[in-house]
Amino acid sequence: MEPGNKDDGPEAECASELIEKLKWDVEDAKDHLLEVKCLQAFYANRDHGPEDVFQVGDKVMLSTLHHQREFTTNDPSCVAKFIPHFDGPYVIINSMPEFSAYTLDLPNSPNIFPTFHSSQTFHQERCVTFSIM
Repeated sequence: MEPGNKDDGPEAECASELIEKLKWDVEDAKDHLLEVKCLQAFYANRDHGPEDVFQVGDKVMLSTLHHQREFTTNDPSCVAKFIPHFDGPYVIINSMPEFSAYTLDLPNSPNIFPTFHSSQTFHQERCVTFSIM
């Protein structure tokens, strides 16, 4: 035994017990975090319905929710609540359902990236349109 070596004493034993307890506490915290993550996923998915799956060639309407600022800044007399909720119909030219992404044929919009998440697209039949006679 070398002088000054403190590996063989009550302090070393207490330190190793403390380290072992910390390891168990970390593993316990990881288990609780995983449990909470699963509960969050359960409650988040409980109210979500099945996602719409589109095929190439389907006609869809595109949500204008994220474009309201563009409409109102271009014309100050334009009020956001009178802006149409959907734009289109557009034809799907590429379908990536594993990513919930669809590429649309946007003929008059060359500066817009044509791939959208499925939450921004709706079947043409689901969008209510009114005609003024």
